[in-house]
Amino acid sequence: MLKIIPLVILPIYFLLFFLNVENLTQDSDQKRDFSDDEYVNSETVELEVKETFEEKISEEIVKEKEKISEEIVKEKEKISEEIVKEKEKISEKDGVKKDVLDKPDIVKDNISKKKTKEFYIQFGAFSNKKNAVQLRTKIEKKINEQYPSIKFSIVNDEKKNLFKLIVFSDSNELAENVCNYSKKRKIDCLVVKE
Repeated sequence: MLKIIPLVILPIYFLLFFLNVENLTQDSDQKRDFSDDEYVNSETVELEVKETFEEKISEEIVKEKEKISEEIVKEKEKISEEIVKEKEKISEKDGVKKDVLDKPDIVKDNISKKKTKEFYIQFGAFSNKKNAVQLRTKIEKKINEQYPSIKFSIVNDEKKNLFKLIVFSDSNELAENVCNYSKKRKIDCLVVKE
């Protein structure tokens, strides 16, 4: 009895397999042939769909770019307004006039580019322009009593990223005299030859 079971089961499996393979394969008569017209029509429809899709996407991209540019302009305006407000707050808190903060007396380059003067007196170097402006207003009052012709400058040393408060001088003698006077007034300084 056990010997007959495999003989019966094997043909059943073979038949099932054969019928499935026959069902899965198509007859050549049933295959659908595309005509050239249908193929061209399907391609043109696909191209039209792609073109309209691309047009919609490009329109959306343009709209998004416009929105972003408008937002950037608005943010720039807000930032500039905030900067103006901060300058006003700083000037009110520290007692520095607004025109002093906006004064365009910063020399944009190294000190060595100013070749007309041979010596200069350095009163301080700051990482913040505001601090240099504050020191200038304090020192100007004290030193201009004795030396009214001296002009203070704030020089931006871009290599070291500092704002230096300096006075240019033609002679070493004048520079030493101004520095000695400022030291008597308890203002530190340094005479430098270019």
